[in-house]
Amino acid sequence: MSRTIAADVIFVQRGSKYWAVPPSHKAHPLTKPGVSFYNLTGHSVSVWFPEDFLLGSPALIPDREERTFEVNPTAAPGPHPYAAYVVGPSEFVEGNSPPEIIID
Repeated sequence: MSRTIAADVIFVQRGSKYWAVPPSHKAHPLTKPGVSFYNLTGHSVSVWFPEDFLLGSPALIPDREERTFEVNPTAAPGPHPYAAYVVGPSEFVEGNSPPEIIID
């Protein structure tokens, strides 16, 4: 039985690496007022949004928890890089080098 995750970004472990993946495994533009992150790494993940395009960082997302961040009303449209750090093994999450969120 599979489980549908409504998050916009899911942090997962594949082999020895940690990845940020969208639920559909395809990038998609953001059109809603918040971005939801779900952590499935087995460790806490610290997220940071430079330029404060999402409000509330830095923030810690415990394993198997979801956290939603509001889009800053002053954020410019377009791609915005962010950082995600897996606390236990001290590894950065990889994605679009760097991971990014697209705001329309």
